[in-house]
Amino acid sequence: MLSRSYSFREFEAFRLLLTTGTTSAAAQRLKVSQSVVSRSISNLENRLGKILFERSGNRLVATEEALVLDKALDPLFESLMRIHESNFVEEITPPLRLAAPPAIAHRFLQDQVVQFVRQQPSAKISFEVTASNNLVTGVADGQFDLGLTDAYAEYSGVTHHPLCTTNLVCAMPADHALTAKSVIQADDLAGLPLIGLPRRQITRTLTERTFAKAGLEPHFVIETATAVSIWHFVGAGLGLALVNPFPLALTPDSQVAVRPFDPSISRVTSFLTTANQPLSSTARRFMRFVRINMPNEILHQKIEP
Repeated sequence: MLSRSYSFREFEAFRLLLTTGTTSAAAQRLKVSQSVVSRSISNLENRLGKILFERSGNRLVATEEALVLDKALDPLFESLMRIHESNFVEEITPPLRLAAPPAIAHRFLQDQVVQFVRQQPSAKISFEVTASNNLVTGVADGQFDLGLTDAYAEYSGVTHHPLCTTNLVCAMPADHALTAKSVIQADDLAGLPLIGLPRRQITRTLTERTFAKAGLEPHFVIETATAVSIWHFVGAGLGLALVNPFPLALTPDSQVAVRPFDPSISRVTSFLTTANQPLSSTARRFMRFVRINMPNEILHQKIEP
């Protein structure tokens, strides 16, 4: 380890003198006087106990000891050059550990990742598709840096960053009789086969509360843990569903029609981060990128029927 009495300016003066051969040229490069360069070399020689340069005419010639020192300094100056060129960011920045449930991951977020990486080629992404409950605990435990979900999370170690608020819509087969209505109410769904999320999901709970207020009991024929599966089953004609239009309704589907549902049931889709450590610069940039590129039809709930 170098003694604390060594200074970087001395090494810098040494390198430039080795390259230029004269104190005047080295001083010009450093924007200091020749006496400062000479004093730096003299101090360095005294600390090392070595002669680094010998005079030959008007030039200073490096000794064998100087060449050994020059080689030893290569890693230091190479590291400084990488910092100067900002390449060190790529080397020391870990991947952004991103997670989302299947519907958001496959119908929205993966395209955002593609565009983000194309815009910022140095970014590194680890993209995990997982259930929302695993996502929430993963963010809380530090397994993921950033999650995107509409699941409600009561974790003291998790911070919510809302992205968009949407109202559930009624999804139905494209040839269903209820497509004739502009707005669907709970009474319209009485006795009809419904497809929904499991009871542990907040969307299912909110749906059942809405039916209960109307004095009805929803007739669920299929339960599935993913919104993608719900959408598929609706398109296959197996039933109707109250679903978050984000992001499923962003992709046109000739097999599925959607209508607003009254009373409104709102869902907030948020980025989740751990509250125990600061956000990385990559996470901040990615969140900002997604916000800027959010589809207007979602931001303003303009879902085409």
